[in-house]
Amino acid sequence: TGYIVKAKGLYYYKCNKKGCKCNLSASTMHEEFKELLAQYEITPKNIGPLKQQLLLTFEQMNRTIFEQKGEVENRKRELTGKIDKAEERFIEGDIDRESYHRYKNKIEEQLAEIAKEEQKLSIPLSNQEKFIDFSLEMCQKLSGMWGSADLTYKQQLQKAIFPEGLAYDRSNRTYRTGRVNSLILRIAELAKVSARNKKGNPSKLLKNSLQVPKVGIEPTHLTIHDFESCASTNSATSAFKIGAQI
Repeated sequence: TGYIVKAKGLYYYKCNKKGCKCNLSASTMHEEFKELLAQYEITPKNIGPLKQQLLLTFEQMNRTIFEQKGEVENRKRELTGKIDKAEERFIEGDIDRESYHRYKNKIEEQLAEIAKEEQKLSIPLSNQEKFIDFSLEMCQKLSGMWGSADLTYKQQLQKAIFPEGLAYDRSNRTYRTGRVNSLILRIAELAKVSARNKKGNPSKLLKNSLQVPKVGIEPTHLTIHDFESCASTNSATSAFKIGAQI
């Protein structure tokens, strides 16, 4: 919890755990946190190969989504066809009413499960290049964005990057992180690969991996969702609003 020592005009953080009695300077902890954020920042010289890599990642992601959507549609048509055939047999007297309804209910349960799967498949990002440009721009100045933001945006940015929160080890004076936003982590990792490539040839980076990150960033509210769900047209379009506000 944050508090102010009015006599000094200084802010501190204290641990509310019973018996801990840990009090630390807010300014010191803020500087240490900006150092933590800086570990995930990238330099302008890496932007070119990183953008190519992310474009390929989006391309692969979109291809996968279209393939999955096709499979879902085929399964829906197949199951709907089974209901139609069962209805014909019922009308013609080949099966009784009870058997027909039991079979129909079974198929409808399967269709309901397919509908749940379908909801998880997002519409591929139409303006993916703008979304990527925003992500790369943000990753160049994470610590600066956090440092210049107000309290609300500080909290939102923290939750976006570290969705499971943070802990502080006072014995080592270091932050302990849980899960890191995997889009930001992926960009940082690719930047390190690019930095090790002495010739600056993006081909090594591009063939490093086309794995789609499982979790991404929703810039509108800076919350965590699946990478596919964050890569929607509305999300990317409104991303620039919070970027401008910060």
